[in-house]
Amino acid sequence: MKPDEAAYAKPGEVVFSLAPAWPRLLLGVALTGCLSVTLIAIALGDQGSGIGRLFFAGCGLGTFFLTARMWRARLTTLELTPEALFETGGGTRVLAQIKDIAKVERGALAMKPSAGFVVHLRDSQDRAWVPGLWWRIGRRVGVGGIVGAGQARAMAEFIEILRLRSEEDPEP
Repeated sequence: MKPDEAAYAKPGEVVFSLAPAWPRLLLGVALTGCLSVTLIAIALGDQGSGIGRLFFAGCGLGTFFLTARMWRARLTTLELTPEALFETGGGTRVLAQIKDIAKVERGALAMKPSAGFVVHLRDSQDRAWVPGLWWRIGRRVGVGGIVGAGQARAMAEFIEILRLRSEEDPEP
């Protein structure tokens, strides 16, 4: 679907889908996995005190947990409809309602995920996070990391078009 056609999509129709890019996913999982192994190896080494070893072991196990969660993100797809941006894969979770979006930020100097964008909401939401794919803290939703830069840019444009359309024609 073209961006100008997105504003006229039917309710519930998927306008755009965004899935993890395999090269970025594999690189992210490999790097965090190597960090996990390195931290655990330091903890098991002969040097250091008991508290230091415990610290490195905890950090290594935590990093391993994040690596596993990032690997599971490969099953997740972000989908955009005229009403909302949501996550599918093992359930459905709404990231943001289009009517609640104040602005979309995707510039080079924006505080955003790698190769992604940030959506500013009108109201604060609960925290949620899928490592490497998206996060939501307060009034911000960040999308990016293991997604392709071109796809993320296109989704940001679709969201901006739908946001402007919802401001022009509020539902009765």
